[in-house]
Amino acid sequence: MEGSMEGFSAQCRNCGRERAAPGDRFCGGCGQRFLSGRLTFRSLWGELLNRFFERGLLRTLVDAVRSPGGVIRRYVDGQRHRYVNPFSYLLVGVALSLLLFNLTRSETFDQQIRESFTPMVELLGWNEAQLDAAMALQNTMSENTSIYMLLLTIPFALLLRLFFPGAQVNLAEVSVFALFSFGHAFYLDVLAVVVQLFSDNLNLQIGLTVLVFNVAIGVSAWGFFGRRWWAVVRSLLAYWISYMAYSSLTAAALMIYVTKFAGVG
Repeated sequence: MEGSMEGFSAQCRNCGRERAAPGDRFCGGCGQRFLSGRLTFRSLWGELLNRFFERGLLRTLVDAVRSPGGVIRRYVDGQRHRYVNPFSYLLVGVALSLLLFNLTRSETFDQQIRESFTPMVELLGWNEAQLDAAMALQNTMSENTSIYMLLLTIPFALLLRLFFPGAQVNLAEVSVFALFSFGHAFYLDVLAVVVQLFSDNLNLQIGLTVLVFNVAIGVSAWGFFGRRWWAVVRSLLAYWISYMAYSSLTAAALMIYVTKFAGVG
């Protein structure tokens, strides 16, 4: 059989579609490679490399370095087979950032975070147990940054839709923009982690992270909305409004929890 001689099956094992021509390597129906024989470590490794280097994360990263807004625009316009899903892109970026951060985290850095609560301790009269509770809750929030960022994309996308009315973009499209631009920021934020290797300055790392997010969102907006400065300004404004509102709510929830429930009894 000609298909077996070439190392490929004559029928797609994913959707059952027949191979149209002997030289076809991929199914015209679902895009999966025509397979032959049982699964082996060699074929498993080859599939992994194929997805990672050709159609997966690395392809998205490389293209995003060149034009983050272009990647988002192409994804929205239908070129989705070559890029990773925006949810996965963001979550992997968050996971990478958290992994590197925890590897470089030092006692000095933790002490600076603890000292950042000093104004609240003085203002609200927290005791040592309440301060410990605040630190523990802060650490829990840091460990769940992926959830935090996914939730933050909701008000960000809603504001983007409000700031770009009409038929130019819909809510689903600006949601993809939010996910991808946040993902870009987390991959770029590796620079802040590198700074942490050589400096235990909390303010420096926070400042660099803020700069990275503004650059990532601004550059993404420039490419996605057609190289318009007003689009960059509106996107950054939507980000800052949603970020400040969301941060205020989480900070208020932290203070209420620590003040009312932690360290009591």
